[in-house]
Amino acid sequence: MFIDLTKIPLNGLEIDKEVIFDKSYYQNTAIKNLKDVNIEGLIKYDYIGNIDIDLKVKGVMTLLDAIDLHPNDYPFNFIIQENLELDEIKKQNYFEKTQNSLDIMELLWQNIVLEVPIRVISDENKDVKLKGDGWQLNEKHEDEIDPRLAPLLELLDEGKE
Repeated sequence: MFIDLTKIPLNGLEIDKEVIFDKSYYQNTAIKNLKDVNIEGLIKYDYIGNIDIDLKVKGVMTLLDAIDLHPNDYPFNFIIQENLELDEIKKQNYFEKTQNSLDIMELLWQNIVLEVPIRVISDENKDVKLKGDGWQLNEKHEDEIDPRLAPLLELLDEGKE
């Protein structure tokens, strides 16, 4: 999404748009799809000529369930507050096509990637206990004492008295 920097008014440029990400953004990531990504906010120049970006971003990303690998919709909602110096913008390659337009898609993408959780488990899989031949997934840490170490506990109890 390109923003013409020469057309930003003094009171700022209000944005309320739906953004569509190309599949090349999330092709090799945990994100399988991005939909309903909406940004709203204000882009303006500050008193020294840098660009202030204040945006609210919300949308839905599709991620795979950590247990059964079925796709799950994961809603996200976050705020971007950036102050970009013009020299820094040139280094980060946010400028596109002409020197007077700013592409904020990379900035949006970087912040969306930060919102990806480590793992997603659907509601129907929250209480799943997995067992197999010779193995078992324990989600609860039980305080079971190894019977071979029980005499040591007795010695510890004796030492307290």
